[in-house]
Amino acid sequence: MMPQVVTCPTAASAANLAPFVIDEAGLEQGQDQFSRFGFAVLGPAALTNEAIQQLRAEAAKQRNAASWPLRYGDARSQVPEANVRGHFGPSARGFLSGDSVLRLMQTITGQAVSPSWSASCYTWYDIPGAWLGRHLDKQDACFLTMLVGLESHWPADSTPPPGNQLWIYDSFLASRPLFRITTLVNRITILDGKRWPHERRPVQEGQHASVLCACFRAAEL
Repeated sequence: MMPQVVTCPTAASAANLAPFVIDEAGLEQGQDQFSRFGFAVLGPAALTNEAIQQLRAEAAKQRNAASWPLRYGDARSQVPEANVRGHFGPSARGFLSGDSVLRLMQTITGQAVSPSWSASCYTWYDIPGAWLGRHLDKQDACFLTMLVGLESHWPADSTPPPGNQLWIYDSFLASRPLFRITTLVNRITILDGKRWPHERRPVQEGQHASVLCACFRAAEL
């Protein structure tokens, strides 16, 4: 069953979404994408320059001071993967606690949500071979997901490689992805990851990507 999208005055929503810089047309497009595909891509630029730079600066700090490698089989992960995760600092927590984030999530998806802190983190794919295996998000802890692109680099004069993309499939057995969403700085993807299997292929030399991965629970009304 396709998600039901709440219709709301997009002009009023757009005016109350700072630090997002998404106009009425962008909101309408995001609503349409999510209702049809189960994901919406916003931006770049999705956030003000000040907001994205604060998150990028905090992520760089957390990479050095509050991060850990995550690999399948080390008792931390139930998903095949090898990457680096990091705790949020005050910038990410303040951003995700803001009314504008919850308002945007409900406007795009039609679902009222609240942050799922234990399932949310900074994630880096900045070591050759870093990857995330095909999986579905947990129904309770990650009912919906917001991915904020913080860094994304690959060699100049080449197309975006698989390691810098999120691949979305219609099943675990599918040989080809339905969609490939390239990670870009200040691009936001809102995803129903419990519905569609998704993965990130291994990054190679000269490639890296990092995202703010925010999971949300369904709000108790």
